[in-house]
Amino acid sequence: MKLSLIIVILFTGICGTKLHAAYYETLPQGVRILALHYTSTDDITSSYNDQKQNDPHFIKQSFDAKTLQGINAATGALFDELKKSSPAAYEKFSFGAYQARATANISVQATAFGYGITPRYTSTIMFPYYRAKVNLDIERTQNSQHQEFSDNLHNTNDYGTGNQLTLLWKKLAKKLPDAYPSVIQSVIVNHFQYEPLGNWSGEGPGDLEWANMYRLTDWRDAGLMITGGLVLPTGRVDNPDMIQDVPFGDGQLLIMAISLGIL
Repeated sequence: MKLSLIIVILFTGICGTKLHAAYYETLPQGVRILALHYTSTDDITSSYNDQKQNDPHFIKQSFDAKTLQGINAATGALFDELKKSSPAAYEKFSFGAYQARATANISVQATAFGYGITPRYTSTIMFPYYRAKVNLDIERTQNSQHQEFSDNLHNTNDYGTGNQLTLLWKKLAKKLPDAYPSVIQSVIVNHFQYEPLGNWSGEGPGDLEWANMYRLTDWRDAGLMITGGLVLPTGRVDNPDMIQDVPFGDGQLLIMAISLGIL
């Protein structure tokens, strides 16, 4: 649930000028407005992707042979030989499974300035400032299968003859370490090419918005308005190599197309 607090401070250049409150109104000529808008959230556990689907901030990963095989060429050759020599042992190889759940808290303070250039034309500019914090909780959901792996490896006769990689697997089978956090981070960094997992926090400006409104009518209880403007890429963008960061902007200049609205 979002908690919003809107504080509006109005400054008028001409004493006694009436300021209309309807949404389709523009500011009277010479009138200035300063608006402060503060928004904060409770725990955010999901977000919408590019297809407008709600994706939970949740990752579940099994660190098995298929996952570890592509870390580098050396491990790839080692696991390729294991798969040929003992498919059953290959399927049992696992350091276990983990899940990671991210929770974000974000607050945005937006400062907006507006000015009535003419009785029909108002121009505004808005400066958002973000503060964000992401907590990442990693939990182990499945233990390693080193014993089952060792049993399957040594119970099969299909080892090949004189293959050094097969002999190496037989020596390693009973000496495999547990999946310590450093092992998990190594897979995340070296295999998936992400930066290390962990808590993240940041603050900074968002994208600056410049909007223009031109009222076409003088109706009393309704209005016809043209709007348009620019969004400048002044906010930090999403780091594609980091899972848990929060973008403050989309990194590109946007032109708010001129639109005609009846309000």
